[in-house]
Amino acid sequence: MMAQTELVEKEIPLILREQKLTDRQRRNLEILDTIRKNRLISRAEISKHTDINIVTVSNYIDTYLKKGLVFERGLDISTGGRRPELVEINPQYGYVLGVDLGPLNVSSASMQVVATDFTASLRAKASEKREDDNIEESLEILKGLIAEVLASNQVDRKKMRGIGVGVCGIMDKFGGTARNPLTGATFVNYVTIKKELGDEFGLPVFIENAASCALFAEKWMGISLEVKTADNIIYIFSDNQCAIMLRGELYTGSSKSVGQLNFAPPRNNFSNSDYCWMDPSSDCIIRSSRQDLEKLAESKEILTSAGVRLGAKIAYLVNIFNPQVVIIGKNFAQLGDIFLDAIRRTVNRWAFRESSQQVRIIPVTLDEKATALGA
Repeated sequence: MMAQTELVEKEIPLILREQKLTDRQRRNLEILDTIRKNRLISRAEISKHTDINIVTVSNYIDTYLKKGLVFERGLDISTGGRRPELVEINPQYGYVLGVDLGPLNVSSASMQVVATDFTASLRAKASEKREDDNIEESLEILKGLIAEVLASNQVDRKKMRGIGVGVCGIMDKFGGTARNPLTGATFVNYVTIKKELGDEFGLPVFIENAASCALFAEKWMGISLEVKTADNIIYIFSDNQCAIMLRGELYTGSSKSVGQLNFAPPRNNFSNSDYCWMDPSSDCIIRSSRQDLEKLAESKEILTSAGVRLGAKIAYLVNIFNPQVVIIGKNFAQLGDIFLDAIRRTVNRWAFRESSQQVRIIPVTLDEKATALGA
C-alpha cells in the first residue's frame, strides 16, 4: 500500500524516504483513496470529500483515464444540468507485494507475503514459519513465498510493480541494518534483502519499519472512523516499539529508528517466547507460551501489571505528542478488556489531563496481515 503512489508518480514514494509527501503526491493519494473507498463516485463528490477544487480534481481524473488507472462507469443523479459521470479504480492497473518478516524474540515467528491490487484488495497470500531471528538465513524461504504468491491465478505477474518489506527492530538507514531492541544484536542487513529480492524478481524493493507499515495500513485500510479522521496517531506495535503519525505524515526520525520504547538496558539472557511483558513491580520478564494464552488471559493480576507498564510508556508519548488516537496493536489484540482498561487508567493517571482527555485509546481493527498490507 505504501508503494502504490509510485504507480502514478513513477518514482519511489516519498513516504518511504525521510521526506514529506509533496502536495501533488498528497493530492494523488487523497483522490485515489477517496475513489477506492467510495467505489463509484463523481468528480464533484471527490472535490467535496477531499476539499480539492473541482478543476484540479478533473485534471487528475483526466490523467488517470489516459493511463488506465480509473474507469468511467455510469451516471450519477443530476442536481441540475448534465448528469455527472462516475469513476472507479481499475483494480487490474497494477499489483504490489507486501512482506512482513515477522516479529522478533518470538519462537516460530511467521513471515507473510500478500499481493494486493490497486484498490488495496487482497488477491493472494502465503506464510511460513521461520525458526529464529536470523532473517538473512530465511531468505530462501521468503523467496519461495513470493514465488508462490506471484504464481497465483489472482495476480498478473506482468503488472506487478514492486515489493514493500516491513522490518522490525531499530533501523539504521545509514548502515542499512536493523538491531534487536532487547538483545542489541544486529539481526538483518536489509540492503542485502533489497538486493537479493530485486535481483531474484526484477522488481523495485522498498524497506520500511514494520510498525510504520502497520500504522499506514490501519490509517488507509482499517475500519475505524476515529483513525481515518485523525492526523496525529500513535500505534503501539509491541511493548518496545511504536509508530508515530504527525499531521498526517509518518514520522521516521533522522535514521528511521524512531518509536523505540525499550527504556531498560538490553538483556542478553532473553530467550524466545510468544508473548512477553515487563512486570513493573519486579522489572523481570513475564513469559508465556502461545498454548498458555487462555490461562494468561484469566490472570487479572498479570494482565493489569502488563497494562500498567505499557500504559506508563504511552502516557509519556501522549504528553509529548498529544495524539488524537492511540492504537493498541495486533500483538495485544487477544489480551482483552482487563489489559486495555489498565492502559487507559494509567494514561489518565500519568498524562496531563489536557492531553489525556482528548486521546482515544482503541484496539487495532486489522488482523495479523497489517504489516504486509501496509508495506
